[in-house]
Amino acid sequence: SRLARSRFSLSDLALVCPAMARSMEKLLEYDGEDVAELFTLDWPRAEELRAVRRRAEDNRVAYVDAYVQWYFFERYAPQVSPMSEGFRSVVGSSKLLRTLVRAAQLEQILCGGEAPVDVEAIKSGAIVEDWTKRDAEYLKGFWDVMRGLSESERRSFVTFVSACSRTPPRGWQDLGLRVQKSGTGDERLPTAFTCFTLLLLPRYSSPEVLGARLRTAIADTEGFGLS
Repeated sequence: SRLARSRFSLSDLALVCPAMARSMEKLLEYDGEDVAELFTLDWPRAEELRAVRRRAEDNRVAYVDAYVQWYFFERYAPQVSPMSEGFRSVVGSSKLLRTLVRAAQLEQILCGGEAPVDVEAIKSGAIVEDWTKRDAEYLKGFWDVMRGLSESERRSFVTFVSACSRTPPRGWQDLGLRVQKSGTGDERLPTAFTCFTLLLLPRYSSPEVLGARLRTAIADTEGFGLS
């Protein structure tokens, strides 16, 4: 939705790089003479900060705004421009997309949506592999653990198994989760192959151990930056 040229703000920067956004906010608030020494920025106009510290507050706001625009536009222009041209050459020839699909809808088609994680929907489309009838109660315990996860934990789980926390275009039933048995042993952790949305789940001694190991596995997981 940001392919067209527009102005970005600190709130946009906070979505992709919270630490940098906080630094920019502190730069605006800081009134010391050593601002250039404290806030070292790696960009073409970094030296200008030494002059900005002696100017009015409005100039510092303009400096930060210029950095934000550079961060989103000029910084990645060599990589984004060819990709954008290729995207437009393919998608731009579709009359259907140009006339019936808005930017927000196209984003959802390509990247998915932001609906809350629906465990029941994921279960309805899931496939279990290498489990036997004797494991039926254990798998029921797995889904009970999934239902007991918080929304943020569910989002981390989805990222863990698929590398993306976004909702599939047609809903969570299309996540395509595969739950494969992966041996036994309480010392092991679940693992995943994100290209196949494949969860390798060991058989643990109890639902409590299952829940603890699953939470450990999904903690601090990172995807492809498509969240």
